[in-house]
Amino acid sequence: MKFFKQLKILSGFLSTAIACPQIHASDAARCNSQETVIFTCGFKNNKMVSLCGSPDGAESYIEYRFGSKTAVELAYKVSQASADRSFHRAQVVYASNAEDTIWFKNAQYIYSIFLPARGAPGLEVSRHGDIAAHFECKGGWAGVQGDPTLKSKFIRDHGSSDPSVLEQF
Repeated sequence: MKFFKQLKILSGFLSTAIACPQIHASDAARCNSQETVIFTCGFKNNKMVSLCGSPDGAESYIEYRFGSKTAVELAYKVSQASADRSFHRAQVVYASNAEDTIWFKNAQYIYSIFLPARGAPGLEVSRHGDIAAHFECKGGWAGVQGDPTLKSKFIRDHGSSDPSVLEQF
């Protein structure tokens, strides 16, 4: 029964994201008011993560931002000028669950925004396969805003894959 309730919540989130593909940043503290919110949520430690897209007509980019409401602690921007950088997206399949994941590699760390079919979405940071940090969105799916399915030339889609896809980049 719990699985069906979570599936219903996930279906509601996805239908909202599809019906409202561009959520603007007035609803999200880490993106500015001109940007499109691809993903954002807050954590119990009063930090938040956001994936923000450039406004139409501006130099095109997507930027990851992590920090408190008053300070960005880590930003990772991908644009035409940063051809050596990219975001990746895949549906990762596990033995008892599956999740959509958007990730990037910065130095030796992989930063992964995860959106599981069962459980709370959030952020995981890993190094050489070991988890360095794990945060779940406060409020679970209810605490998430944005459209993580948004198509972008800065996100490489890998389709469906096993968890090892995260270590390949």
